[in-house]
Amino acid sequence: MSPNRSKKIWFSLAGFLILALLAGGLLAMQSDPGKATEVQLTQVDYQKGTIIDSDFDGLTDQGEVQLFGTDPKSVDTDGDGFSDGVEQLRGTNPNDSSDPILPMNGAELASSFSNETPWVWYLTRSAALMGFVFLWLTVFLGLAIRNPLLKKIIEPVYSFDFHCFLASAALFWALIHSGSLLWEKVFPMGIKDIVVPFFFRYPRFVFNGVDYLALGIVALYLMVILVVTSYARCWMSQRFWRVLHFLNPLAFLFVVAHGVMIGTDLQANIPRLIFLAASGLLILLALPNIWMGIRSLFGAALLGDEPGEEGQTCEPSTRD
Repeated sequence: MSPNRSKKIWFSLAGFLILALLAGGLLAMQSDPGKATEVQLTQVDYQKGTIIDSDFDGLTDQGEVQLFGTDPKSVDTDGDGFSDGVEQLRGTNPNDSSDPILPMNGAELASSFSNETPWVWYLTRSAALMGFVFLWLTVFLGLAIRNPLLKKIIEPVYSFDFHCFLASAALFWALIHSGSLLWEKVFPMGIKDIVVPFFFRYPRFVFNGVDYLALGIVALYLMVILVVTSYARCWMSQRFWRVLHFLNPLAFLFVVAHGVMIGTDLQANIPRLIFLAASGLLILLALPNIWMGIRSLFGAALLGDEPGEEGQTCEPSTRD
């Protein structure tokens, strides 16, 4: 057996193993919901309005009015030196200055003063936005290069290497988005909460039985598979790589659902409409490509998948 053929087989087996582990993990978590972390909190009704935190205390204005009874214009309602958000997390009353704060270590104490800026919250939101922009560009270029009307515009600046770079950038920002949640104070999470789908349960993230936080985690795994296999494309059979690439629409739809349903900035009408319009454009471009891809894939399966030439190398290409 040729070395090139051996590499294709090993990478194909590795891809199937990744998919099998992912599917097995999802089934295991769904079959044993008792192991999930339950966070029972009352949900805030934002009424499609803009979600803001005017006093930067880690609590939204609507949450302070509807749930906590604190002043949305004051970072420290009771004036005891600790912000309202910190007191909520530490289990004390933010409206009672005589309610003693629970013991805190030095690092927690240093971060609890009233003038604290919630940089983690900003990082989480901005990383999500950057990740979506790069993912949108990745999918758009991959679809546009096949569109007869857009190909002439895209082809001069398009290459497969650039396509992979955009996908890697999207994955990078998605990892920053999820990793930053480890330092989030409003929704404190652990490593299991951000890497295991369906482990972290919070009513704000679940609608009609669908866990949209879990969809985001699954989308992240799909992005990892797509990026890794794209860089390993020349060592895989063309048919198997194309089958894996059909995970692209699924990953994108999971990201869209995750962002629309639980994204803080997308609860406002204008950002939500822009997000949906941009996503809808890609869906319209994708429909004919998906149909042609299915026909081509089944045609290749009937004709047989020809092995590549000996010594095949990865060359920059305008094909995706």
